[in-house]
Parts: sequence; C-alpha cells; structure tokens
Amino acid sequence: MLDTRPNILLITTDQQRGDCLGLDPDGHHKYVWYSQTGREHLFNLQDDPHETHDLANASGAETHLPPWRNRLIEFLLHRPEGFTNGTTLIAGQTHDALLPDYQPNATYPYL
Repeated sequence: MLDTRPNILLITTDQQRGDCLGLDPDGHHKYVWYSQTGREHLFNLQDDPHETHDLANASGAETHLPPWRNRLIEFLLHRPEGFTNGTTLIAGQTHDALLPDYQPNATYPYL
C-alpha cells in the first residue's frame, strides 16, 4: 500500500510547459504533471533511476496513472490556482507565482 502523505518533490516553473508538480509518495515512483500543458510523466525510480523509460507513454499507462493523478488532485484541491475541480486535473489555469501570504512552514508542515 502506498504512503498517503503527499511528498512533493518539486514545484518549479518552466516557461514553455508551465509549473511542474512532482510526487514521490512511495519512494519508488515519480509522477510529474505540467500545469500549463497537462503533460504527465511517470517513472519507476527503483527500476529506472535515470528516468529513461516514461511509464506514462507505455502500454497500460491508463491503469498506472489514475492513482497518481488522484493523489495530486487531493493535494491541489483547496489551493487557489484552480488546477482541479476535485475529480480531474485542469491544465492551463493562470495563477500567481506564489500563494497570497505564503508561509512555507504553515502551508507545508510536513516538508
């Protein structure tokens, strides 16, 4: 069973693809979603530590991706950017670079 804590690896900005949100809650996989394009990546870090085989493009991706999408949806649900409606990820939302009154220790106490 996967750890239920949202372990955010990175939130960064890429001018062409938008924000990149990455999850690694089990220590073995890395899920990445680009907020402006909706493009996804999924890597098995245990079998592929150099991230050369993108499972999001592999056969069976539609059975592997939903748990990772759902975990990101849960994490983003109450954020102001509008990246999710609670059931799907929504790409292309405009947003500020930082949350209003951003305080990292209060916002993400588990980091």
